[in-house]
Amino acid sequence: MMREPLRWLRNVGRAQWQDAGMRLRYGKGAPRFAERIWVDPRALDRRINLSGAGSGVVLGGGWDQAAKPLREDDRVTIACRKHWLEGYTWDEAGVFDHFAKALEKRGQRDGCRTMADVRARYERLDRLFEQVKAEGLLRPQGEIAPWSFREYDGILVHVDRHGRPIFGRRGCHRLAVARLLEIERIPAQVGVVHEKALPDWRAAFQ
Repeated sequence: MMREPLRWLRNVGRAQWQDAGMRLRYGKGAPRFAERIWVDPRALDRRINLSGAGSGVVLGGGWDQAAKPLREDDRVTIACRKHWLEGYTWDEAGVFDHFAKALEKRGQRDGCRTMADVRARYERLDRLFEQVKAEGLLRPQGEIAPWSFREYDGILVHVDRHGRPIFGRRGCHRLAVARLLEIERIPAQVGVVHEKALPDWRAAFQ
């Protein structure tokens, strides 16, 4: 489909000007747009939603202090554990009922507009779980999507002032797969890096 090459071209263009601006202002330690980093899922014990902040951005201030604990009893984690570890169907785990209400209220949720879209999405997640279980790893975006750009659309991870990771609330199911299967190292898309973590923040994410 043409939209994938077009999205790739848009991301290339965005990366060129954003990366140049960040490097000019913050030096070679500045993150790149959609840059791939490697994270231990067990280190992701906090979460934050920085709506509109983007990827590969340096930001100072107190944003990282607003992070909240990443709970093991959130809706997504509970549903994933019930389905993949305890044998419940997605329907029995409450997923389809939740989506049906969301679609009725908003018209779409997570890119799904119909229940057929929802079921297809969770079939893909089942295939992902089985693949990760068989291979013992979560593949980078470049090995999943033919027209991927760097780690665009990957699990989003921000970096706080101390160089520690914070889950950015994108890629919840993939993170749940990694944590349930006890994968120790996963690819992620860098989000915001705190200015105080420069210039050596990358050392912890190799």
